[in-house]
Amino acid sequence: MPVEIARKPELEPIARTMPFDQFGRYHMLREAVDACRQALQQERLTLLDAGGFYDDHGTATLPIKQFLPDDDITVLDVVDCDLPAYVKGDGTRLTFADDSFDLVVSSDTLEHIPPASRASFWGELVRTARSGVILLAPFRTPGVLQAEELIFAYIEHDLHAEHDQLKEHRDYGLPVLEEWTAYLEQQGMHLRTYPTGQLDAWTGMMLLKHLILRTGAGIEAEQMLDWFYNRCIFPTERRNPAYRHLVLAARSANLVAAVDQVIAPTIWPDTTDTTAAWAQAFLPTMLAIVQRQLCAVQDDHREQFATHHRHTSEQFEQYHAATSRQIGDNHHSTTEQFAAYHGATNDHLRHVHEAMHDHLGGVAQQLLGSVDHAFRQQVSMLDRIIADQQMTIQQLNQAVHTQAIATTRTQAALEQREQELRALQQAVADLSARATWLDEQNRALRQQLEAVQQGKVMRILNTLSGGR
Repeated sequence: MPVEIARKPELEPIARTMPFDQFGRYHMLREAVDACRQALQQERLTLLDAGGFYDDHGTATLPIKQFLPDDDITVLDVVDCDLPAYVKGDGTRLTFADDSFDLVVSSDTLEHIPPASRASFWGELVRTARSGVILLAPFRTPGVLQAEELIFAYIEHDLHAEHDQLKEHRDYGLPVLEEWTAYLEQQGMHLRTYPTGQLDAWTGMMLLKHLILRTGAGIEAEQMLDWFYNRCIFPTERRNPAYRHLVLAARSANLVAAVDQVIAPTIWPDTTDTTAAWAQAFLPTMLAIVQRQLCAVQDDHREQFATHHRHTSEQFEQYHAATSRQIGDNHHSTTEQFAAYHGATNDHLRHVHEAMHDHLGGVAQQLLGSVDHAFRQQVSMLDRIIADQQMTIQQLNQAVHTQAIATTRTQAALEQREQELRALQQAVADLSARATWLDEQNRALRQQLEAVQQGKVMRILNTLSGGR
């Protein structure tokens, strides 16, 4: 029975947030480095981590320093970074002198180097390492290739994206473990390899992590998933079939023996029947986590909808109030305009009536020659006045109609405006009655004109003239 992996309490906070495959490989790397520390009898080691930069959701990090905080560590990678102990450089052309570091380590970097440069990469790691090299990487097997193709296809189909790292694995081709162990033996190195990242567990975790991305459950759900794995599955992941292997290449057999004494007891027997047991213990918890996060997402969506609904209601109420004020202002303005026009019309009619009365009294002496022409002018004037009044009535009717349409389009709360509109219509009716009265006056004037033309008024005027 494998022994339990020695876990330091200070690593538990890391287990809560670090991606499962990164936690697993750096934890195993720490165990191997601590075993070398004991064998070399050095409390503080100098280390080079080739390819050890990590972008954690936009934050630059050097994961190895979280696991080995007391050692003298240099991290080298190809990206720009201003963190202490970081050096930008090419792992296939290191600028360090021979034997510059007690140990040189590398985690998941070999597979991202073009095949033609991998021998140079290995050679530089060995050259700069005083005691040995510890390297972790995925190596090509039929199972690993199938798992990566499955994950790549899922991401491409469901997330409509490409996984950059897996695409590079496909483009470059994964390294073959046996080829590189043979190469290192030719360099005179003492070797040992260990499996890590049980393939079924690794495949399931990668699918679940990208399922969480697809649902939009957020980083907290992803960290919960990683924490569950780091707490419950990590202690049993060192077995074949494995996604990656740790390769120890040491200059002395004693160093290999020291590491083997620590790592070998944590390796589980090879088995091909792990999928069912893993799924039985793992999937229900993962589905519960996903369900919980989906419920949280739904709650967020409901809250966003409620907020949007409240905002829309407030906007509608503001618009309703503004519309009501505008209609009130328009009605008040229309009423004032009508009252002003009504007063002006009455004044005008009074002036016309007075002018006609004065004019008739003043032209009595001249009526013999010009009465017909004068009456015709008055009739024409009255016709124009009546036409103007009718046009005004039509405009007022149109205004009333437009006002009624505007009032109808508002809400039922504006129905009280109908009483005012009826009052306005009554005023229009009164004006129409006045126009009718004017029309009757016009007919009376026409009758008077006809009487003049028939000589009755002439005889009256002659009588009046003779009486004088």
